[in-house]
Amino acid sequence: MENYLPSGFLVWDQQSMSTLQSIPLFNKCTIKTIGNLWYERFTCPQTADVLVNEELKKTPKLKRELPIILVTLQYNLGKYAPDYVLDGVMTPSLREVI
Repeated sequence: MENYLPSGFLVWDQQSMSTLQSIPLFNKCTIKTIGNLWYERFTCPQTADVLVNEELKKTPKLKRELPIILVTLQYNLGKYAPDYVLDGVMTPSLREVI
């Protein structure tokens, strides 16, 4: 079984790291928290980052009391979950929330 497991994981946050570390099957794996560089690029913008600064000017300020949710989409999801991803991109409930 160990031959089929990854030798390591890169995760976004401490909670993800703790979860993987709590699974005995992954005890021998290297687990590193690296954050989400794209997200961090927008939350801590550099003065010289023209793309980020231009987009931030166009975007209304987020209310700090609201949670920030990052949604990632998977290519060809309709192939793997056609029963609930009707358009092949995302579930109707996720589209409604967005």
